[in-house]
Amino acid sequence: MYDRLRAASLLDWKAGTAALPEAATGDRPAPPDRPTARVADLPELRAFRVALQDEHVPFDTIDRWLRSLTQMAQALDGRRPVVWSTDDVAERCVGLAGGDAGSLWSTLEAIRAFWRWHPERAYINDEVERLRVLLHAVAAAGRNE
Repeated sequence: MYDRLRAASLLDWKAGTAALPEAATGDRPAPPDRPTARVADLPELRAFRVALQDEHVPFDTIDRWLRSLTQMAQALDGRRPVVWSTDDVAERCVGLAGGDAGSLWSTLEAIRAFWRWHPERAYINDEVERLRVLLHAVAAAGRNE
C-alpha cells in the first residue's frame, strides 16, 4: 500500500476523491475556542504535541507531523485541524500530488496520529473509515493505469 500511495499520480488522487463515500455522521464538531494568530499555537495542536511527547514519540517526528498539520491548515485557508474531515484530507492530498509544497506521506502519517488522538470519537471514527476507503481507491486507481 505504501509504495502504491507514494507512486500515485494527481489523477489517481482525483479518482480516489471522486469515489469517496458521503460522511455518515453529519455535522463537524465545533472548535472549542477562538483560533490563535499562529496555526502552530492552536490548542488542539499544542495538546497533540504534549500527547505525543507523553508517548515518547521522537522529537523530529513530532516536529515533522506538526509541520505537516500546520501546512495543511494553511492550505485549507485556516480551517482548524479539530474539524477536518476526509474531504479536507483528500483536498490537501490532491494539492500535494499536484505539486504543492509539503510531504504527502508525512501528511498522511500526521493525520493518522492526530485522528488517533482526536477527542471527538464518534465523528472521527467515521472519518477514519472514509480515509481508509479513499486510500484504497487511490491505490486501486494507480494499479489500473
